[in-house]
Amino acid sequence: MLRFINDCSEKEISSILGISIGTVKSTVFTTREKLKSLLEPIMTERGDAE
Repeated sequence: MLRFINDCSEKEISSILGISIGTVKSTVFTTREKLKSLLEPIMTERGDAE
């Protein structure tokens, strides 16, 4: 949420949450992949899938 809604950098997120930048990057990647897998069936149904 901080990355996409508040447009925070990885460094800012790291500082806010008190975690490493590597953890931020990993979490963003994992979350993006989960969201993609959840939305894929919906997008396919609508005909919007890539």
